[in-house]
Amino acid sequence: MKIESTKLKEVKIIEYDSKSDNRGFSYCIYCREELEQADINFDYIEERVYFSEKAGTLYGIHFQNNPKSQTKL
Repeated sequence: MKIESTKLKEVKIIEYDSKSDNRGFSYCIYCREELEQADINFDYIEERVYFSEKAGTLYGIHFQNNPKSQTKL
């Protein structure tokens, strides 16, 4: 994982290091130790992956207040 700080303290840019060989590729999408080293701490409970068949479709992440707030990664 490559984790880069931004002007906003709470916002980081995370890039995944992909490993590839003749079988394909793999990458780690969650590593508590690496995230904690970048001062990213949260209780990891659920992960969702979205895929759009139609080109140009974009899923947005949005802010949520308690009691249903979620940390976005």
